[in-house]
Formats: sequence, structure tokens, C-alpha cells
Amino acid sequence: MKSFAFAAVAGVASAMDFDYLNYLSVYNKHVTNVEEFASRVQNFRFIHNHITEHNKSGATWKAGHNQFSDWTHAEYKAMLGYVHSDRLEAAPVKVFEPTNALSVDWVSAGAVTPVKDQGQCGSCWAFSSTGALEGAHFVKSGELLSFSEQQLVDCAGLKYGNLGCNGGLQQRAYKYLESNKAELESVYPYFSGTTKSAGSC
Repeated sequence: MKSFAFAAVAGVASAMDFDYLNYLSVYNKHVTNVEEFASRVQNFRFIHNHITEHNKSGATWKAGHNQFSDWTHAEYKAMLGYVHSDRLEAAPVKVFEPTNALSVDWVSAGAVTPVKDQGQCGSCWAFSSTGALEGAHFVKSGELLSFSEQQLVDCAGLKYGNLGCNGGLQQRAYKYLESNKAELESVYPYFSGTTKSAGSC
């Protein structure tokens, strides 16, 4: 493995380096030179320590590594697609009494689809929009459906103030959905995570 050679040459084969080498293998990642290895393992160490501290804190949820654990903050921020706008008026809050409990585990209730991956597209706005729609549909019907993020990336674009893989806002996605049928993910699958761009609607 190339990365192991970099660690050995650099003379920094610590336990953390071996953890990082294992991480590279699990996520099928490649490091091109000694400098990149040193930089990436430093990013990984920071996240690893944060995860360890959190998991010892007694919190009700556990953290873990993912494909972003060795990224810089700038790399991660560049992938995000939330576009803030102060011009949107907040809608009035309506309490839905049947679900107005102090605590609800929606995963156990069956209202949450499996984890999805937006890939290399700043489409978090589309994923959070379909997630909310999926949950609302489940509460209303008792049926969990997985709705298409790709439909929003492709179709709820400039006309609605969204920029596909370059960001958007949930409220704008809902404006599109108010007058358009939400397609299922199985009918309109997601591909922008690998192409890094929207398709045609």
C-alpha cells in the first residue's frame, strides 16, 4: 500500500498512522505523497479525537468516522449546498398534536429512510427537503416512501432560487413541490453525487 510506504519514509508510523491506514483501506482512499499523508493524518487525528471525546461523554448517540474524516474544513464547506437567505419570511409554526410529545424516536417508529449520500454535489438542501417530506408523508399515511433528491436538483432550480449542486434552500424546494408531484427515488434516481452537476428536468 502506497500510504504505508509514505508513513514509513516519513518516520512517523505511530498508532494513529496505522488507524489512518486502516481508514484509507475501508474508504478506498488514496494519498499521493508524504506531504499529503502528513496533512491528511493530522485532519484525521483531530476528528478521531473529537469522536473519542464525544463517545465518552455519555451522550445518547455515538459518532464515527466517514469518508470526510481526513478532509480540511474548507474542503467540507465547499461541498455543502445550503444557501442562506434573509429575505424568506418564516412560516407560522403549527403544532401537530398527535406527535406533540416530549420525545419521539422516529427511526424506531419507521418514519426515517436509510442514510443517503449526497456525494460531491452541494445538494444538502434537496436531501433535507426530501427527508422532511418523507417524514410528513409517513405521519399522514403510515407509509414510508423514499422521494427523489435528483428531481429537486434538476427541476427546482433557478426559477425557484436554487442552484442545483451549488446550493439551495428547503423553503424553495417546497415551493416547487407545492405545484409538482414528488417522484420516488426508485423512479428518478440520484446521480449528481458523482457527476457534480444537475441533469435535465
